[in-house]
Amino acid sequence: MKDASKNLNRGFGFIEFKTKEQAQKAIDELNNSKWKGRTITLNFSVPKLSYESKLDSLVEHTKMDRQTAAIPKVLREEKQLK
Repeated sequence: MKDASKNLNRGFGFIEFKTKEQAQKAIDELNNSKWKGRTITLNFSVPKLSYESKLDSLVEHTKMDRQTAAIPKVLREEKQLK
């Protein structure tokens, strides 16, 4: 998805599948794989309020700031290894 104000990729997108089974298969086969040198993370989408609540909890119970908490765990761990 692009940030129209800066014309930059924001690093995420949404894909719709006809069935939940097709979506689960894509997640199972592609989650944590590499594409153009970057690790991709696939998940089912959740309502915005649920996502915000999860971020709030991470910030409250860890030493992470909100921006770091928003990065998927696998990518945070990958950055720590570098």
